[in-house]
Amino acid sequence: MKKTLLLGLFLAVGYLTKAQNDSHCYTAEMVEQKLQQNPELQKNIDALEEFTQQYELSEGQNKTSAVITIPVVVHVLYQNTTQNVSLSLIQSQINVLNKDFRKLNSDTTKIPAAFKSLAADCEFQFCLAQRTPTNQPTNGVERKQVFVSGIGYAGNYYDASNGGLDAWNTSRYLNIWVCDINGGNPLGFAYPPGVASSADDGVVIDYRYFGTFTSTTNVYNMGRTASHEIGHYLNLRHIWGDDGSACSGTDNVADTPNQAGSSAGNPTFPRLDACTTTSPGVMYMNYMDYSNDKSLYMFTKGQKTRMQAAINGARALLKTSNGCSPLTSTETEEFLALTISTYPNPASENIVIEKNASPIQLENISIYSMLGALVYETPIEDNFTDEFNISLNQIPSGNYIIKAKTNLGVVNKKLQVIK
Repeated sequence: MKKTLLLGLFLAVGYLTKAQNDSHCYTAEMVEQKLQQNPELQKNIDALEEFTQQYELSEGQNKTSAVITIPVVVHVLYQNTTQNVSLSLIQSQINVLNKDFRKLNSDTTKIPAAFKSLAADCEFQFCLAQRTPTNQPTNGVERKQVFVSGIGYAGNYYDASNGGLDAWNTSRYLNIWVCDINGGNPLGFAYPPGVASSADDGVVIDYRYFGTFTSTTNVYNMGRTASHEIGHYLNLRHIWGDDGSACSGTDNVADTPNQAGSSAGNPTFPRLDACTTTSPGVMYMNYMDYSNDKSLYMFTKGQKTRMQAAINGARALLKTSNGCSPLTSTETEEFLALTISTYPNPASENIVIEKNASPIQLENISIYSMLGALVYETPIEDNFTDEFNISLNQIPSGNYIIKAKTNLGVVNKKLQVIK
């Protein structure tokens, strides 16, 4: 929305004003709630806005920078199998983000000629985390069955003690909670920089609108809810400024037309309203509007600059996070050595192989003499959980090497058998 604001109390007007009566996104409501609980947060919003405006002046909208990769952890909170979204669905959402934020989505061909020159490659890409904050291997997804209905709306999503899943380091990971949000109303919400605590900072999306899937009734089935909410996470506001159709609100972006209110459905070009009455009209195809997923397909250069300001300011630690880097061979060896344990040792009748980390899958166990002779071997069934018991009745006294093969490598453990 093309508006110029003075620095000061008016900078957060888009957040301080109640959003329209539309349940699509609750970001404005959640920010307002935080401000009511702690008015001092307004200083964070003002400081970020001042930094953003200075960044816009110094960097400009056409600056080329290195693509920034943001590590993502998806916390799946489910009551039943329908809510327990699959890994393939989660990956489909990451794929959408990598297209939408790089202007690689095929539907950019639908951008009207009047807006084509404004469309931006925002130079962000996303990956499912490959290491945890404590340097353990991960696929970037964790799951928990919950017994709290509407856990996203109830605000327990980020608190393990209240049934949710604790955030990973919110300075170095984009945390996304996928769960039930009040029966799917709203679709999702996010916290802009400097508003939420380190416990709940991130994005929350209802499981019904996460990832890409075929549907004849769900018009939010192309993963654009996450594109919208991550826009908020990177300091974008709703394109109409959350002003209740007064034409006075702003998204603080110069190249988005002034807009009276949110769009809906699948608008046709040009869409005119009370704030922009002549063609080319409002930018209903912008990810920060409320059109159906298939009618959303662009960020602008001005929005890119705001997001780049956020990643170079309040969210700068995301740039140096190693969350997307797999463990090195040395780190893997060290992790496996701590993950697989054997007891008792020395042993006489049996030996127990124990695994104590969920990312590890034990595949095979073999025992060799010190001369390299194989004296025992067994595959591990898929239903193996945490412990495997091996009888030593057929193994004579002596020193041996246990080789535990896992999905991440082989762990060697010394074993002494005393009969």
